Amino acid sequence: MLTHEESLYAVVHFLNDNSYSEIPTNWLLVDGQSDDYLSQCRWPSSIGQLNFRLKNRIAPCDDWPIYDIKIISFHAAPIPKWNTSFLPPTTHLTSKSGELRDNTLENSSRITVNSSKKDSISPRNDDNYEEDCFEILDIKLKDIDQLLSADNRPSSYSSENKTLKKVKKALPLKNKDDITQFETDLEKFTDFRREFVKIVSQVGGANGKEFNERLLNVLFSQSFAQHNTWEGKKKTNTRLLI
Repeated sequence: MLTHEESLYAVVHFLNDNSYSEIPTNWLLVDGQSDDYLSQCRWPSSIGQLNFRLKNRIAPCDDWPIYDIKIISFHAAPIPKWNTSFLPPTTHLTSKSGELRDNTLENSSRITVNSSKKDSISPRNDDNYEEDCFEILDIKLKDIDQLLSADNRPSSYSSENKTLKKVKKALPLKNKDDITQFETDLEKFTDFRREFVKIVSQVGGANGKEFNERLLNVLFSQSFAQHNTWEGKKKTNTRLLI
């Protein structure tokens, strides 16, 4: 029979509720006297992802409850198709030749489970590993679907697209009336102001001077610039020097 140091899993008897389970040996709190002596182990405070923790031998947390147990046997790997009928040898047990390993015995009578303590965490209330995986994946997929639905609402996208077209249509400004109307829209409509800020942020430039020149090209038309400066954007002189 394997010892504590040689094994990865152990079958234990939970004394408080008279149940049995297979647990990783790193969950055991052995008292050091002998492998089959009464000892203790930690068990997750929540059964969420229980099979994942068992299969991957996840180290126990310090806040996991401690249970009194009796170690039944040690194993180098998980027992295939583990069930709670795995019990210690007694006068009421019979052996299944060729089906059980490590001289382990199986109970000849059906085990009755006390379901009165619904809130307690019991090792025997364990779903299979595949069900846990599918449940987790289903939750994740639902979360992703909700995020995608929120980010891709047609009405919201259509509204922003129309506002962007409205801003681009207003530019470049051609006269003072255009400026007045544009300023009014910026103050009155948040979405209009947001789309205008996006356009400005995309102007770019190697330095401040180049950025200002590009921004003026976006904001004002050539004709409007010529009538309001000495040279306009392209240094076109439309005023006579006195």
